[in-house]
Amino acid sequence: NTSITDEGISKIASRTISLISFENCAIEGHGFASWSQPDKMSFYGNGSKLTDAGFATVCACFPQLWNVVISNTRIGNDGIRALAGQTPTLLRIQN
Repeated sequence: NTSITDEGISKIASRTISLISFENCAIEGHGFASWSQPDKMSFYGNGSKLTDAGFATVCACFPQLWNVVISNTRIGNDGIRALAGQTPTLLRIQN
């Protein structure tokens, strides 16, 4: 429940973070374009403003998504298609 946006999230790009979890914030996803994490990454977005294009950015920057939980977002079929080629061990899509 913060006002953090993609501009803010782009400033904390880190190779040591392996879990991103955010709820009820203004993140759409394109702010992750400055990130690069070749290792396993868990990604949880609940109630955010995550979009199809933003989630595609996430999938490109984190090629080894491990656990993915997406709920109460604007992601539709185009966003889910961005997971093609990924092999998450957990995929939960709600609402």
